[in-house]
Amino acid sequence: MTPVRWPRPATLGDPHTRLLVVEASAGTGKTYFLEHKVVDLLLATDATIDRIVVVTYTEKATAELRARIRRLLTQMVWGAPPATAGEDGWLLDDGARARLRDALDRVDAAPISTIHGFCQRVLSDEAFAAGRAFEQQAVPDEAALRAAFLDALRERFAVEPEDKARLRDFLASGKSTEALFAWVLQLYRFDAPLAETSPAPHQALVARVLGEVVARADRSKRRGGQIDFHDMLRLTARALEADPALAARIATRLPWALIDEFQDTDPVQWQIASRIWRQPPARGLTIVGDPKQAIYSFRGGDVHTYLAAKQELVAAGAGLATLDVCQRSTAPLVAAINRVLARPRSLFHGSGITDSAPVRATGEVTAAWADGRPLAPIALYDVGSAGPAPEVRHAIYEATADEIARLVGDPAHRIVGTARGRTHTVGPGDIYVLTRTNEESRAVAAAIRGRGVPCAFLLAEHLFATPEAADVADLLDAVAHPRDRGKQMRAWMTCFFDVPPDALIKAKDAPDDHPLVAHFHDWRGAAARMDYPRLFRSILDDTRVMERALATGGGARAVTNLGHVFEQLYAEIERSRCELPELVTRLRAWIADMGDRPDDSDVQRQETDQHAVQVMTVHRAKGLEAWVVFVVGGIGFTAKSDDIAVIHDAAGKRVAVLKGSDVPVGATGHEDQRLAYVALTRARARVYLPVLPPKTKQPKPRGGWLAVYGAMHDALTDLHATGRSARAPAAGAARCRAT
Repeated sequence: MTPVRWPRPATLGDPHTRLLVVEASAGTGKTYFLEHKVVDLLLATDATIDRIVVVTYTEKATAELRARIRRLLTQMVWGAPPATAGEDGWLLDDGARARLRDALDRVDAAPISTIHGFCQRVLSDEAFAAGRAFEQQAVPDEAALRAAFLDALRERFAVEPEDKARLRDFLASGKSTEALFAWVLQLYRFDAPLAETSPAPHQALVARVLGEVVARADRSKRRGGQIDFHDMLRLTARALEADPALAARIATRLPWALIDEFQDTDPVQWQIASRIWRQPPARGLTIVGDPKQAIYSFRGGDVHTYLAAKQELVAAGAGLATLDVCQRSTAPLVAAINRVLARPRSLFHGSGITDSAPVRATGEVTAAWADGRPLAPIALYDVGSAGPAPEVRHAIYEATADEIARLVGDPAHRIVGTARGRTHTVGPGDIYVLTRTNEESRAVAAAIRGRGVPCAFLLAEHLFATPEAADVADLLDAVAHPRDRGKQMRAWMTCFFDVPPDALIKAKDAPDDHPLVAHFHDWRGAAARMDYPRLFRSILDDTRVMERALATGGGARAVTNLGHVFEQLYAEIERSRCELPELVTRLRAWIADMGDRPDDSDVQRQETDQHAVQVMTVHRAKGLEAWVVFVVGGIGFTAKSDDIAVIHDAAGKRVAVLKGSDVPVGATGHEDQRLAYVALTRARARVYLPVLPPKTKQPKPRGGWLAVYGAMHDALTDLHATGRSARAPAAGAARCRAT
């Protein structure tokens, strides 16, 4: 075939650069950079796709990145090059196409995974070095720790005098053993030592219980060939430390590493990446992140680790690249957000993070009113006079609902946007409403629905904590034991059968050919053949649970949760090929484990795929975008005082503190600053913010979300004033009054 040129992004830099730090602001194309970086390595080095590790944050992001790499490879192998290709592009001759075709054939086997998935593979491939069994079963950390905790209470803390006295004092203070276990589990997940400060009450007991429980759980998991998500990281780090040759063996097999969302790393993850890829025989380490979007400290993310890693790499000669072209938003909106962030009283004041590289727009995204009038990028709307926080919140929700109803219902109030040559009229599905809490989401969703506008919200609550998950567990337990009438009766009470309690007595003696009983035997046959797709489909079809849920009204959430639970179960079957009784055991373990998993598989999905306004917390909005975004959350919000917090002490060490300790150094408002940045950068065309009553907007001395909102509000007030001036029309803010 005739050689052709394919455009190569200039931001990729030299493909032979061994260490590279890439900072990417919101909307500047991190995933685009990563997929093209893979191609660059394939074409400019001797890399093959099975030797390039790509690590990202969640299983969902992993699947999306793999799909995008496959799509780009397909386009480059079989498609015509874009007209924009120049002399600086990749030259696709027969040899280059052959390398890309080989990569396309093997992309499904490429090592693209979460950090936990990568570590699990290391522990399996290097079982001897890690001192682990060849076959290891992934288990919830809560289950293993709880068994060890109960054993420790019985065998030590209820027996040995000193420990017994501490436990007695703990219980006498009104706390329970369940609260003690919750502290132990949280400290285990944070993996940070207790701070050496003026101790909180019971700190000595917690420290002793934690050490004993972790040691017992480790022994039990080791004997049983089990591993939890936290083990995957710490055991890999421990193996790398114990065997210096292990890192070299891994780097020889996998010489290149691209790590996405690195702002959400933690010390253990950075220790693993640093030991493997910072020095030869590794050929390249690229980290990509945006510290302004580090909002997952509650999952263990530590922006201080990112900042320290960046400093270490730059000191070691790493290249430093910045993605500064916003692909997401209109030029007026980019200019307006730049002005908000450039104020002396920045959103990031005191956090160690600066926005020293303002982004610029591509110009490929535009928006205007339907009649052609210019669209101001930031809209402020009044919510009335000062009052108690609940009244202010209610006014904000009502004003938001009124404005959304106008945007989707009034032809003269429609927004028309153009992105990459395609014109689109903004409808309900193009609007996000961002809140700080789930309670706010429910309240504003109710106000929007009250205007007759379709609305759905994405819950950050656990899928396996829902009634639907428990009902699936009870039903499958009965399928696994079709002769157990007690299990059948529990199944009949689930949403699948919904047999009323007074009818259970009659069903108790039903013969095997009764429809209520026969279903279990039919389903058991599919389970025995390991035909799980047919089993799950038959359950939904035979019981008609989804039709009933939708017919009764308000059942979209139940339908979505049921489908999501079955999907997670099928993924577990594909991974482990377990039989039905073991699958039920694992599902019940997931239900019992109320903590965060290291990905988003345990988060409830949006309740509908219809064209609806989407309401969600700022945390859930990260990585998403919409034409119009309303930021309504956080007014009167006060973060709950956690029993345990992870901070950095005066020496910069990451430590955990219990409530009641003297905290040496705090950074209480810094994550709120980053949440505000995430909220402001989700929109393509327009951001709506309420104008707070004067008394409400005053920032409190302690900082936090309200102080961040105060700083943001002051900047937007200035922006509104300059918007009336002909000197800066592009960065102006429109005022709309909601009535």
